[in-house]
Amino acid sequence: MAVAVSAIGCTVVGVLAMFLGSLFGQSSGFGGVIYFAGLILTYAFLYSWMGFVPGVPLAVLALHKGLAGWAMALLGGGLSGAGVGAFLGVPIPAALVGALMAGLYWLALRLLAPRAFVGPTA
Repeated sequence: MAVAVSAIGCTVVGVLAMFLGSLFGQSSGFGGVIYFAGLILTYAFLYSWMGFVPGVPLAVLALHKGLAGWAMALLGGGLSGAGVGAFLGVPIPAALVGALMAGLYWLALRLLAPRAFVGPTA
């Protein structure tokens, strides 16, 4: 469920950014950057499985060990995104999108299953 929330959330943010970029004009500097960022976020779900396949088991391990904070999620998502981005030829934008998606995943998990964050079990 948290994977679906983060993928859908990233797509919604991307569509809104594309709309905002269109309002400013795609040919203008600011509008073009916002539109392009929205485009990346909108289609990020097509490549997100490459980050979620190794990321979700690592998140479960981090939850079990009591290390599943927001900073760890952003770091893991950024590194995972950079790895996927290196494969696709765009490591920096992919790292940012990976961190955003991991943050959304962490937030969704935090809201949907707060008892998962209790720390290591004895």
